[in-house]
Amino acid sequence: MHSCRHAGRLLLVGAAGLASAATLTGPVAAAAASHAAPGRIAAPGSAVATCPGWTALRPPNPGTSTDDLFGVAVLSSSNAWAVGDDSNGAAFHTLIEHWNGTSWKQVPSPNPHGSSELESVSATSATNAWAVGDDAKGRSVTLRWNGSKWTNMVSPNPGDTSKMFAVAASSASNAWAVGEFTPDPSGTEHRTLAFHC
Repeated sequence: MHSCRHAGRLLLVGAAGLASAATLTGPVAAAAASHAAPGRIAAPGSAVATCPGWTALRPPNPGTSTDDLFGVAVLSSSNAWAVGDDSNGAAFHTLIEHWNGTSWKQVPSPNPHGSSELESVSATSATNAWAVGDDAKGRSVTLRWNGSKWTNMVSPNPGDTSKMFAVAASSASNAWAVGEFTPDPSGTEHRTLAFHC
């Protein structure tokens, strides 16, 4: 789990709506946004689309003390996912929200191991999405969307702790998640970790 938390985060979306980034998802969108000129997103094989500005939206905040969103994936202007965590002062719970073109709605999600958070999400279709993170005991958390509900999927936990920070999928049968693990209880060494499905 994160040692530093930021309360009261806002999710920012282009003023023209999510459609301007519809061809980009996950790491591709992040890379394009970070390498493009400010206010522009470059889609592969297309002209640079100009985003006229950002509009602040307030997704649901179910927690009484903390609500965070860390990852977002966009399929279209009416289909996007955001993931993170919420808390009522004690344990943290996975938080998944869905954009339907008009508003953000919280979607029920498993909370494996009692206290968990999600760091990243990737979606390839309306019936396939992945979300990854970790729990308070340092075990990896992997959830999958099948079009009707999110389900906890068993994922490897090598070493003393395992944490997943990012996920990218190209189809229902090809997904990668990356993060880190500590090989011993001292926690002084951190090693790269990658899962493939």
